[in-house]
This record gives sequence, structure tokens and C-alpha cells, in this order.
Amino acid sequence: MGKTNRTPEARESRPVGRACLVEACGTAAAGPRPARMVLVELASSREPARWYCAGPCAVYGQALAEVRALPVGGER
Repeated sequence: MGKTNRTPEARESRPVGRACLVEACGTAAAGPRPARMVLVELASSREPARWYCAGPCAVYGQALAEVRALPVGGER
């Protein structure tokens, strides 16, 4: 497979890599904080700020934000 320089799609909700039953987990942080949610936001990331439930989902969200902060293609 060849490399692509596509910008990741900023979706309303982001799957967390596992089945999470918590409502609003992985949703864009556009409104008020949902109950028992953690904000994951990294200023230099192409991934928008999102609400995640605490624990593995928040860790997944943080890792995703960090990966999306890495330079792509010719960026520096």
C-alpha cells in the first residue's frame, strides 16, 4: 500500500477501538462537559478535543491526539 497525505477526518464521534457502552464517549468537545467525562485535547494535534470516559478510552484518546500531532508528509 502506498502512503497518503490525507488529513484525518474530524468526525462528530470517534470510535475508541473497543466496545464502550458509555454514552457520549469519543464525542467532539463542542458543548458542556457530559457527566463523568474527561477532556482530551492537545493543542498541536489535528484531532479535535473530545470527551472520553475515564480509563482506557481516555488513554486511547490521548494516544490518538499525540499521533495526530506528528508531522505528516513534508510538514515540520
